[in-house]
Amino acid sequence: MLDLKINPILLYSILFTLLGCNSSHQVEGDLFFKIIDLRFHEFPDSTLNKIEQDYNSMNWDSLPQKDHDLYKHVGVLITHDLLRKPFIYLRKEDGDYFRLYLSKTDYKKFEKFIPSDLQKNKEKVKVISEVKVIQIDTLKVFVNTKLKLIEKTKGTTHSKK
Repeated sequence: MLDLKINPILLYSILFTLLGCNSSHQVEGDLFFKIIDLRFHEFPDSTLNKIEQDYNSMNWDSLPQKDHDLYKHVGVLITHDLLRKPFIYLRKEDGDYFRLYLSKTDYKKFEKFIPSDLQKNKEKVKVISEVKVIQIDTLKVFVNTKLKLIEKTKGTTHSKK
């Protein structure tokens, strides 16, 4: 008898994609710098391949419940080919921040902004982007489809360790 184990996050991702739960809209915020962060796109391919392999062979029943959200997030990145994509953080007016996944070409447009220089000059970078929103349960992932504005203005650049 054939015993098929289906990864629940992969199944949810496929169902939500097929049911049209991905949507497109515009987001805006100020460039936000998180100093210490896990940036998968900077990992070597061998490490990313191992992460994907381990994820796909994971026994979800033995995974502690507290780790499910982390692995769910990784699963969304794998399923939607975002694991190797760079991202920036944007800070909303209410102080919350989120990741915006970008193409490598669009990401290069942000490499020139140095947090200490912006802070010293009392400047910030305003960003407006058209995005595709991938939502699974309470997890939202924002993927840039078109950068509409990257503007350096007077203001405060926020960062977090």
